[in-house]
This record gives sequence, structure tokens and C-alpha cells, in this order.
Amino acid sequence: MADTEGKRCLCNGLPATIGLARRRPDGRVEPPPATIGKDLSFLPRLSPDAGPYTAADVGAWPARGVA
Repeated sequence: MADTEGKRCLCNGLPATIGLARRRPDGRVEPPPATIGKDLSFLPRLSPDAGPYTAADVGAWPARGVA
């Protein structure tokens, strides 16, 4: 049980991607999962010096307009 704390199930998230989000008892709506697909060729552009990158770097990448 401890390993499941803070985790999300795709079973609830995937229907949310097509507008069928589950409404939680507290009123919160299940958000859709964010995916990056199979093409990871953009990863070196997140950190051009080939250093490590963080989840925040990945999240900020689309906002920077990097193509």
C-alpha cells in the first residue's frame, strides 16, 4: 500500500483524454495523463551540454518553443 501513495492509475486517466474524466467523491475531476510518446530524439535539446535534466526541464520544454 505504501508504494501506491501519490500514484495514479491509467485506468482512470485514459478515459479523461477523450472527455470521460471520472469525478472523485471530493468533486475533483481525474486529469488525463501526459505522455511524450516514443520519439525521444528531442531529449538532448533539453540539456545541450549532455548533462542531466529534471522533470521540470521536460515540463518547461514545450513552453520554450524548442522544435
